[in-house]
Amino acid sequence: METDNLAPPRRRGRRWRRTAAVTLPLALVGAFTAVAAPSAFAAQYCGGVQYNVVSSWGSGFQANVVLTAGTAGLNGWDIEWDFPAGTTVSSAWNVGWSQSGRTFTGSDVGWNGTIAANQSREVFGFIGAGPSTAPTGITVNGESCDGAEEPVEAELEVSRANVVVDAGSTSSVEVGFSAATEAAATVTTTRTSGSTDISVSSGGSLSFAAGDTNPKPLVFSAAAGAEPGESAVFTVASPATRPRP
Repeated sequence: METDNLAPPRRRGRRWRRTAAVTLPLALVGAFTAVAAPSAFAAQYCGGVQYNVVSSWGSGFQANVVLTAGTAGLNGWDIEWDFPAGTTVSSAWNVGWSQSGRTFTGSDVGWNGTIAANQSREVFGFIGAGPSTAPTGITVNGESCDGAEEPVEAELEVSRANVVVDAGSTSSVEVGFSAATEAAATVTTTRTSGSTDISVSSGGSLSFAAGDTNPKPLVFSAAAGAEPGESAVFTVASPATRPRP
C-alpha cells in the first residue's frame, strides 16, 4: 500500500510593521497672551473694597472704606491704592496710614483687623483734598482686591508629545490653548529636523478666534516607504508670541 508523502507545514515568516516616529518638542513655543480670569486670592481672602464719598465741598471731601472678607476671612489687613492725580489725605481715623505721591497705604489698628468670612466692615475714614474719584489698583495684604480680574497666561498645548505613525498612514494630536485668549491667534507647525518621509498632512496652520479654547487636530503622515526607526521633530508655535522659557 502506497502512501502520499506529506510535505512538512510551511513556516510562516514573521511580519514586521513599518512605523515612523514623530516627536514634538516638550517645550513648545508658548503663547503668552493676557486673558481675564478671577484672582484666586480675591475669592479666598478679599471679597471687595467699597470706597464711599460721604460728603464733599469745594476742594475737599470725606470718605470711608468698607472691606469685605472672602471665604477665609481676614485677621489683620494692609490696604494700598493709587489716588487720582492731585488727591491727598489730610487726616484719617481708625487706620495707620501714609501717602507717597498718589499711593496711599493703610493698616488696621488692632481692634478693627478681624473680619469674618464673607462679612463686611467699615474699617476707616479720612478727609481728602482734590478729586474724590475712587482710587485704582487696590490691594489688600499685597493682593488685588479692586474687583478687577487678574491677567493669566494662555499657553499653547498639544495632547501628546510623541506620536508613532505607520508607514503609509496618519496619526493626529490635538492643539489648543489652556485659557481663552483676548485676540485671534494662528498656530503653525514646522519640521525642525529629521526624516522627510514624515510630514504634516493637515493642520499645519490652525486659526483660533479670540476666546476659542476648543482644540483642533494636527495630523501627521508617514510615506509608504518610510523605514522603521525613521523620526522627525516638529515645532508647534504661535507666531508673534515670545518663546516659553
